[in-house]
Amino acid sequence: MKNRRGREESTRKESEEDVITRIAWLYYKEKMTQQEIAERISLSRQKVQRLLEKARDLEIIQFTLKHPY
Repeated sequence: MKNRRGREESTRKESEEDVITRIAWLYYKEKMTQQEIAERISLSRQKVQRLLEKARDLEIIQFTLKHPY
């Protein structure tokens, strides 16, 4: 669908999994704080914290540790 200026408008609503993945990316890859993420996407810091935990529970985030020896 196009708006008045002829630009495409997205009609797809972001799923919860999309939001969780975006939050995890910002936190782990972009090194943003939970507060910065909360302000950027208009959520509470506590909600961001819960969604990061959910990302780990859903295995969206997986950790690998390598011992140097």
